[in-house]
Amino acid sequence: MASHLSATLAVLALAGLATGTRAQATDPIFAAFHDVCMAADTDPAGVTTAAGAQGWTAGGVPGQPIPGFAVTDKVTETKKIGEANLTLFSWKGAKGPVMASECQMQVSEANLAGLQRDAAAVLGFAPSDNTPAKIVFQYAGPASAPHPISDKSQFDAAAGGGGLYILTLSGAGKGAFLELLKIHK
Repeated sequence: MASHLSATLAVLALAGLATGTRAQATDPIFAAFHDVCMAADTDPAGVTTAAGAQGWTAGGVPGQPIPGFAVTDKVTETKKIGEANLTLFSWKGAKGPVMASECQMQVSEANLAGLQRDAAAVLGFAPSDNTPAKIVFQYAGPASAPHPISDKSQFDAAAGGGGLYILTLSGAGKGAFLELLKIHK
């Protein structure tokens, strides 16, 4: 019995489940998004720090915040990975008691299937919505311990707790758009 338990723990440790760690991104585009947007928990100040450490440069065409939110901070950065041009836009703001922060990354060339594979591996669960052009992961935070949300009735509780996160991956042609929105109260 003890040898069976030891073998099981060894397999779990190899899978990263015993320690609570998740798989690392293998797609360099998703790894860049993860390291700058997800690790910084979408906060523009954290995104700026992480982007600077990863070789991003200030500038580029800014994205669009959600209409109706009073934006208090935003940043735009650019980077090239291989042949792909990446533009990063992060903002935070409020609309009444609801606060939101978002990190968007537009990519000139990306593999949507690879991005989805890495997102599922890093988060530890499958997307809540999956079509050929758009993949959505809905989850509750904190960011360090995400858990999937199966229906919209859980959104308010998540926003009032560790945060409601919506990760959207979409693609058209050779390009892709990655977006992580965090809503909290």
